Amino acid sequence: MPQLTDATLKALQTPHRERIEVGDTQAPGLRVRAGKTGGVAFVLYLHAPEGRRVLTIGHYPSMSLVAARARVRELQAANRDGQLGRATAPPEVETMVQLAELFTGNLTQRRKRPKRAIASIKTYIIPVVGELRVVDFRWSDAIRVIEGATENGPVIGKLVADLLRQMMGFAVFRDLVQVNPCAGRDSSELGTSPGTPRERFLTGEEIGLVWNKLNEKANTRGQRTRRLLLRLLMLIPSRPGAVCRMRWQDVDLAAGTWTVPLSDRKLSKKREAQMRASGNRYVLPLGPAALGVLAEAKATAGGSPWVFPASKDKTKPTSPVGVAEQVTNTTWGIAPWHPHDLRRSVRTHSRMTLKAPGDVAEACLDHTIGTAMERVYNRSNLAGEMRELLTRWETFVLDRATVATSPNVVTMQLTGAAG
Repeated sequence: MPQLTDATLKALQTPHRERIEVGDTQAPGLRVRAGKTGGVAFVLYLHAPEGRRVLTIGHYPSMSLVAARARVRELQAANRDGQLGRATAPPEVETMVQLAELFTGNLTQRRKRPKRAIASIKTYIIPVVGELRVVDFRWSDAIRVIEGATENGPVIGKLVADLLRQMMGFAVFRDLVQVNPCAGRDSSELGTSPGTPRERFLTGEEIGLVWNKLNEKANTRGQRTRRLLLRLLMLIPSRPGAVCRMRWQDVDLAAGTWTVPLSDRKLSKKREAQMRASGNRYVLPLGPAALGVLAEAKATAGGSPWVFPASKDKTKPTSPVGVAEQVTNTTWGIAPWHPHDLRRSVRTHSRMTLKAPGDVAEACLDHTIGTAMERVYNRSNLAGEMRELLTRWETFVLDRATVATSPNVVTMQLTGAAG
């Protein structure tokens, strides 16, 4: 096991695809966690009477490596003496409701969309343990909160369990308590569940049927706008919410590109700030069919700054909820599907049907490619390969639509040289 250094910790601040842990030879039990957001936390593994405990003792660089090692020695000594207790919270943060207020303020600063988390804290956590003193909060109290939330569904229960663990970890970081009673606990034993990942993708036949349905005459301008949006989603593997908020100022019809704003990419606030400072941009190539859809949208938008404006107010973008409702309320003649399934369909057929390289397909989805170290040394640009893949994908979609219209037409398998 290598000895931790400041250079190692700085390198770990780059976002990683999965959570990683690095141990320290100088302070046994001390480990450093790094993950998708680029945050680096010091954690301590302890053997307590009730079993192994994992304590978050601080975050780098707010806490230095020297301070983390000193804190580890203090906690290990207290654990050996049976005196691993809890700190006394300052008067301004004495109760759980006061901790929740401080924590939600922190969420607002760190998360781009904290509304759901804040609403869950107010609905499920504060009513049950709000008046409890922070230093008196136990795992048994967390069980009461989680079981109550789980009555509204296992996914809600999992969300609340995660929020409780994060909030008490925040209390440890602020030195309000020494131990996070929720750390290392498996809430699934209480009936929580992260939900079942969606696996639905459209087959080639279904793609042709949906494309032709979207080309039928719309009854209203709003319906036409949403159908154009769904047609574009069939041609580019972008997130539905980002396409709903697409602006003309970010689209270059002459160059055939769309520069996706940082605010519409799946980034943490910290990562977004880093990319903004470095001038990092994500540019998605647009094929001929996608440009044709945008030309139709231009005529429909009526001078709005949004490519797909809301039907009642052109100063606002189309709502993703409205698009999802149109999909749900339309008879397609196939199994139910959701707008986000189109993104999964592009990725699945890119490999299964078009035999495209994985890194090119992932780049089209704006996914992180490779490890942090690989990204440091590999500075290649996949724009050309992305354009080729998306153009071939458009050909596949249009061919499927032709087959759906004229079943006797035979098309060739599109594998190309990219395999």
